[in-house]
Amino acid sequence: MIIMGIAACRAVSFPAQADPWIPPKGSGVIKPVIRFYHSARLFPLTHFGTTTSPTHSVENETQLRLTGDHGLGRDWALEYDLRAARATKTKTSRHGTASYQASGVGDQEIGLVHGLRRGRFFADSIALNAVLATGSTTSNPQLGVGHNAVEPDYEFGFTHRFGSHFTYGSFAVGPRIFTNSGIIEWRMAGEVGTEVVRRFYAFATFFSSRTFGSNASNPKASNAAEYYNIARIGLGIQYKLTQSFRPLLQYENDVAGQNIHAGHRWVVGFSWNY
Repeated sequence: MIIMGIAACRAVSFPAQADPWIPPKGSGVIKPVIRFYHSARLFPLTHFGTTTSPTHSVENETQLRLTGDHGLGRDWALEYDLRAARATKTKTSRHGTASYQASGVGDQEIGLVHGLRRGRFFADSIALNAVLATGSTTSNPQLGVGHNAVEPDYEFGFTHRFGSHFTYGSFAVGPRIFTNSGIIEWRMAGEVGTEVVRRFYAFATFFSSRTFGSNASNPKASNAAEYYNIARIGLGIQYKLTQSFRPLLQYENDVAGQNIHAGHRWVVGFSWNY
């Protein structure tokens, strides 16, 4: 059932929640990565913008992230985004400097995706994910937002060849709906890439989230952890070492936001197709 365009597309690992190509039953891709995050600046509290200001709270995080999808058959797949992290926060005041540290699991995401159309150059699907509030909210820094959510997504992608260069794109859009408050985050994610030379891929990513809801204009509300706006872009490289194993390196930068730290991260890891 897997035609040439789909098989070629599976040669590159897409982000979780942004892969409309459904793998055959029993096969899939798994991508473990380590993300090194740093932030010493803050986006505006009152409006969405690109300007930042220094913050008295410097944040660093080393996060282990495991994403992937697994074919279940009949155009269904299981997808997941599992996280654990070690986070530190350093606060400076007139009384001196204080450091705080927390380690443990973060909030987890798992769901089902169902393929709609599968062609040689285009595919799309729908997904329903559950966001589980397993990250601690009593630690300092917090490792989660403390509230469950559901996330229905529409995903679509394409493949194309410019001469001998294989090119792909994969995108997802949908709301994250917090079950406790009705807060809605409209989220978009995507990745486009091309085979620069044989076995060597370059790719670009983007992610954005915009918050809506009855309390969305009040960042001081009890559900403040759910309220933020962010836009992030990234660039990366991936090498096809074997048919299954592909190491990767990526840099991401927060380019605009509101009520959230402005930071950047390095990502190192690999994808494994099975």
